[in-house]
Amino acid sequence: MIKSDIRKLIKKKRMSFSNKEIQSISGQIISQLIQGFDLKRMTINLFLPIERFHEIDLSTLLSSNECKRIGVNKADFEKHTLTSYLFTDQKQIQINNYGIPEPVDGDLLKPTDFDLVVVPLMAFNKKGYRVGYGKGFYDLFLSECRRDCLFVGVNHFNDTIEISDLDAHDIPMDYMVTPENTIKFN
Repeated sequence: MIKSDIRKLIKKKRMSFSNKEIQSISGQIISQLIQGFDLKRMTINLFLPIERFHEIDLSTLLSSNECKRIGVNKADFEKHTLTSYLFTDQKQIQINNYGIPEPVDGDLLKPTDFDLVVVPLMAFNKKGYRVGYGKGFYDLFLSECRRDCLFVGVNHFNDTIEISDLDAHDIPMDYMVTPENTIKFN
């Protein structure tokens, strides 16, 4: 299946979830992340959810003691880049014109500062390649990370899907965390 068709299919499936179901899925994924990774020793990059798209909400990690340091992203829609800021306080987060919660200020973090990047996605295949939103923000960001940085995708669904139009710039995940499993890819 091609990425554009996968996006349409998954968006429709996601929108069928209630807010309570999204909270449950998000909580299960947070538990998987805490159990599966030593977050207290890592600098992690975390996305904040676009609620209207029923994205996984990992924001409770911001106020927990489970993580050493967290960077949150600000998107530049003209350049299709992400800039990461050290999270220090909820007051630094505002909703932008696209409905994305993002930092308005703070100390900058480089992609090479991260030990683990949590990546939002629509679907994934058996080799860890993902279907994102189609703008390439994360492919560029991940390409700038250290070689030993872990790329961890999070997904609402446990099932893999065949992706017929992978690109040369697509970067596979090292792990996929779903509500039921943590999958390690080779």
